[in-house]
Amino acid sequence: MGDNAFTMYNAVDAETMEVAWQVIVDGNLDNSDMDYTGRFAASTCYNSEKATDLAGMMRNERNWVVVFVIPAIEKEIKAKRFITLGDSKVPVVDGRKKDGKASVVTRYNPVPKNPQGLNTSPDGKYFIANGMLSHTCTMIA
Repeated sequence: MGDNAFTMYNAVDAETMEVAWQVIVDGNLDNSDMDYTGRFAASTCYNSEKATDLAGMMRNERNWVVVFVIPAIEKEIKAKRFITLGDSKVPVVDGRKKDGKASVVTRYNPVPKNPQGLNTSPDGKYFIANGMLSHTCTMIA
């Protein structure tokens, strides 16, 4: 993996089942969920180290949950601030951190080691991440 590792978060149009847009993020993504308003989606990252072996994947005490700000993503697409890859016409928005600064479309929320589960609370107000190597739950408002 190394420094060039990234993941594409995909949004699918429910009517056409076509990919509507993508967001590039640092690291990898695992479990995802969305709030009940449709404003935010979130996904766990359990290999922020970008390692290719178990020892490397478990090195950091914290990984993260990426929260995607859906209205901000749609605003970037409307303003034509995206790229396309190859022959695809699917808009790809950059959600990676640049020079230590957060992207306008994502929020990287630190959580204990290797989060492997993610759910939205019954009231729809919180994302709750739980760890595989840290037996904790983190609530993200």
